[in-house]
Parts: sequence; C-alpha cells; structure tokens
Amino acid sequence: MLIQRGEVPAGSIQRTAVCIVGAGAAGLALAWAFDAAPFEVLVLEAGGLRLDPRDQDAADGTAATAILPGRSDYPFRQTRLRAFGGTTRRWTGACLALDVLDFARRPWLPGSGWPFGREVLEPYFREAARFLALPAWGSQAWRERSALAGDGLVARSVLHPARPDLAPRHGHGLVRSRNVRLLPRSTVLELLRDPAGSRIMALRVGDRAFPEFRVEARWVVLAAGGLENPRLLLASRSCDPGGLGNHHDQVGRCFMEHGHRAVALLELGPRGSMVRAFTDRARITTSGGLPAMRQATLGLDEALRDRHGLLNLHLRACRYHPREGLEAVVAAKQAWRCRDGARLAALAAGPHGWPVLAPYLGWHVRQKLLPRSRFGWVRWMGWLEQEPDPANRVTLSGERDALGQPRVHLNLAFSRRMDESLAHSMRLISERLAARGIGRLISDPEALSHLHGYAKVGCHHMGGTRMHVDPRQGVVDADGRVHGISNLYVAGSSLFPTGGAANPTFTLVALALRLAGHLRRRMVGEGSRG
Repeated sequence: MLIQRGEVPAGSIQRTAVCIVGAGAAGLALAWAFDAAPFEVLVLEAGGLRLDPRDQDAADGTAATAILPGRSDYPFRQTRLRAFGGTTRRWTGACLALDVLDFARRPWLPGSGWPFGREVLEPYFREAARFLALPAWGSQAWRERSALAGDGLVARSVLHPARPDLAPRHGHGLVRSRNVRLLPRSTVLELLRDPAGSRIMALRVGDRAFPEFRVEARWVVLAAGGLENPRLLLASRSCDPGGLGNHHDQVGRCFMEHGHRAVALLELGPRGSMVRAFTDRARITTSGGLPAMRQATLGLDEALRDRHGLLNLHLRACRYHPREGLEAVVAAKQAWRCRDGARLAALAAGPHGWPVLAPYLGWHVRQKLLPRSRFGWVRWMGWLEQEPDPANRVTLSGERDALGQPRVHLNLAFSRRMDESLAHSMRLISERLAARGIGRLISDPEALSHLHGYAKVGCHHMGGTRMHVDPRQGVVDADGRVHGISNLYVAGSSLFPTGGAANPTFTLVALALRLAGHLRRRMVGEGSRG
C-alpha cells in the first residue's frame, strides 16, 4: 500500500517488522519477496514516485578518480537516481550472472573469494528471472551458440527484459499489497543503535519538504545503492564516531567499477553476419510467452583465465567503418558527444568536412535504419573487471546536501594490473581467432587512439560493504548482516567481494531474494520462540 508523506505526523514513530531503505532493484526485489508474508514491511524511498530534478542534488558527490583520460570527476548524478525504481529508470536491462570463477578464491588475486560459491545462488537466479520478467533461468534463451566460441573462447547470452524500468511493473504490486507499505520522500538521515551497540533501535527520517519522524523495526535492510549504503553507515556517527559496522575501518573500502573501453577492431569482410549476435539485440519469445532481447558477449573461458591469472573480460561488438579513424570524423563525433552544434557546423563547412563526413554519416544511418545491412568491420567494446583494492574507497565529503547530510566522496583508480590483464587477454583471443581463420584483432593502443572517446565507466557500484566471514576483512557476513549488529542487513552490489565483468543487477537481485528467504526463516524462528 502507498502512504503519502504528508500523512506521517511530525515526530511520530512508525513501527514495522522489516524496514527496507531504498526502492531500487534490491529493495523492490525484497518487497516483492515479502508480499503476503505474515508480517509488516515498510519501504522507505528517498525520492518521489517520479523523478524530480531537485532530488538529484543529494545524489551528487565529490571524487578523486583516475579512471577516464584527462578527468578526475565521476558521474554521480547520472548513476544515482533518487526516485521509486532507482537507477532501473535508466537501466539498459542487461542481465547475466557472474561466472563460477568470479565467486572463487583465486590465489593470484588478493581479496578474491566470496563466502559461498555460485551454486548457492542458482535457486535464486530462477526467482530473479521471474522478478525481472525474463525467460526461465537455465532455459535455451540463456545459452549462446556462436562460431567464435571454442578453443578457450566462450560466448554468453545477455538478456534484456522488454521493460527494464522496474517501477511501473512492481509499483502496482506494492500499492495493492496488504502487508508492504511504501513511503516515498523519506530520506534516512541516520541509523541509531542501542547503548550496547548490538542493535539498531531507530532510523531518523526526513525530507526537504516534510518534518522528521522515526522508524522502529525488528530488522533493517539497507538497499540504497552501492554508494549510498556505505555512505549511510559512515554518516551514522552519533554513537560511533567512525560510523556503524566500521570497527576495522572496512566500510567503503574495495569499491569497484567496470571499465568500458574500445579494445580491438576486427575486419570480417563479407563474413560480418557471423558476429551479428554480438552487434545486434535479437527479440526472443520463450515457450512461456515472455518477450525479451538477447545479445552475445565474448570472453575467455574460466580455465584459461585462471591458468594465466587474468581478470575477467567481456567483449561486445559494434559495427565499425574505417572512416571513423579520419580526423574530421573523430572531431565530429567528439562535438556530437559534447552537443556542440556550432563546432559540428564548422567542421561540416570546412574544406575537407562534408565530403569526408557525408559518406560516413550515410553508412551510419543505413546501419541504424536497416539492421540487416552488410558490414565488414566491428569495434569490440570491453567490459573490464577491476580487482578489489582497499585504496579505492567511499568516504564522507566535506560538502553537505540540502538536508545537511555529508555527501559521498569517492577515491577510485584503475590499476596497471587491469591494463596488463586486458593486453594479455586480447593476445590470447586474437591468437585463437586468427588460428581459425576468422581474423587477427587490431588491439594496438596506437591503432585505437581515435576510439578513446568511447572510454567510460559502467556505472556499476560494487564493493564498499563487502561480504567476508572475518569482520577484519569485510563489513557483512555471508547472509548480508553487518558484523556486530544483530538486526542490520545490507542488500545490493555493495556486498560483492569481487565484481567479475558481468552487469551486476541480475546477481544482486538474486542476493536480495536469498536475503528475503533468510529473514523469513529468522522471523518464523523468533516467532516460534516467542
């Protein structure tokens, strides 16, 4: 059921069995799993039911990063949406699970190893597919076949639900729910623990337009996002100067992102159709009638990666024309990204402008409008795994938002290890493609210099409240419970000890559904003892 923020009296105490902080992918998955449960659930969402640009001020932060050429900032506002549905409102919907090796402890990778293997999440992948309106987990739709696979190369399916935005689909269910209450415009300002420090006693909740109130809950779950989860723990300092769950200075550490780069070119000539599964999204409909889109991603198989000690890498392809390397085309694409119309006009009017730009523009439009058009080249985009590094961390900024809350500050750098792993991986992939006569990849940095404009981050916030059985090496245990606090849990990709190269949403939803089952069992157990 929906509660209007104005219906909550100032200074009141809202009591519930479970309080979920955040209504993004993880929070909505929890609420969906708790629907019709024999206990009451309250979902607090900092934003409104619709995205309000004024709310995005609180999504901003400060940064010291070395992840994009010539830039030290981070796209906080673009990657953190304060509204019902969270960042799924701008999510592309890419769904695939982390690999088996991503969960394993790898002796050559410090900080690797989840508290459990991927097999533990298999039942919850099935539930995650239902929640996200995808074909059944394990069905043929999840299996990719490609002529590029084999001899150490593997192709995986990336599925996209027909409607990635979770707000419309699951909003109706929440409004109709009898035991789950949704309260928008409710920003958690602080988590208050008891004097002994072992439980969360209350949550202070406020908003820029409404007075403050409190929530008391038997169980509290932070599902506010990969940056906000650690920020909120660090900002809850009235009882603990270093923040909650931070006795060993682990909150915020080992933050991870995915690097996205143009990593290679491949000439295929008339055989371009053999990579259409990697360049195009194909519509599929399963026997259950669920519509979805599918696209392939290419990488090294797990045995080969482990043997060579390589970070994970997923390759997805885009159609490419050699004219993209011409100076006028490079400049025009840069002006387009910056929305610099005057610069575009000047380039087109130049002596070598339009004669160079027109043929490329015609090819580009033809490829967009006529998907079955032929193409002879592809540009491979790499999704790069970042290793866990304690120096990459979320802390509190000296700046504050409109509610007086400290903003997030992010220190983040991509490492030499990532670059070396990428170069080694591309050599192995190139050798295997060339041996089968498919072609040799062009991956020399000099030859790819005109593609630097494609470099970006995945906007995938991972780590920061990482799982580890040892509180000296992590923030939460294998169930997502904050070490030392009996009723405080965390959900989302901030739990990930390592991030692999897969988009994180499908795995984080499975983790949230696993947590829902854990809390249901605890609720039943405590009820039987009571």
